Amino acid sequence: LTGKALVDYVKEHQPFFKAEYSPDVIEQRKRTLMKMELLEHPMQKEIVAKAKKLVINEDIPESFDAREKWKDCPSIRYIRDQSNCGSCWAVSAAETMSDRLCIHSNGTRKTMISDTDMLSCCGFACGFGCEGGLAIGAWFYAQDFGVCSGGRYEEEVCAWECMVEAKKVYGLYKDEDIIRMDIMKKGPVQTAFEVFEDFYSYKKGVYVESPNMGIW
Repeated sequence: LTGKALVDYVKEHQPFFKAEYSPDVIEQRKRTLMKMELLEHPMQKEIVAKAKKLVINEDIPESFDAREKWKDCPSIRYIRDQSNCGSCWAVSAAETMSDRLCIHSNGTRKTMISDTDMLSCCGFACGFGCEGGLAIGAWFYAQDFGVCSGGRYEEEVCAWECMVEAKKVYGLYKDEDIIRMDIMKKGPVQTAFEVFEDFYSYKKGVYVESPNMGIW
């Protein structure tokens, strides 16, 4: 199935998200999605391989809202727009860094980290800019060189000042409970997931693969 027929199929079989047919949006989404080979990069595999399988001794609630737990951190509510650029690796890294900077300063550091800095300045160590990049590369760039502040275009310009170096970059073991616990204790995480043909028609809601979809 393709085009409108695919969207009609998704609407009939998908209870979790709304679909909409728009040829222009479909083509744009194809250009901006991260390629699977970037997720298989040795640097990304290495950081995950080093992650420890922790024992979770605490109960995990049915639901958790970081916006409610860390109300003094406006960045958690802040939604960025990557537009027609395959920069999710930089945008989501900057969002997570901004959130954790605020959380671990007990709400005293409300600095927005610049995704454009990493997108423009990290170079080949991070990948290919708007053509896709390495999420882990963004973190090592921030650790080794620091990152400018900066949010939306109309907000304050970037300010580069010498800062204390980051302590470390770490990955999490591929276990949902471990990831959930890290989010509840330390704040939002950056992750990636496989999407399928039905994602091209995604409009709003929670993305869950529709039945009988081929991988993108």
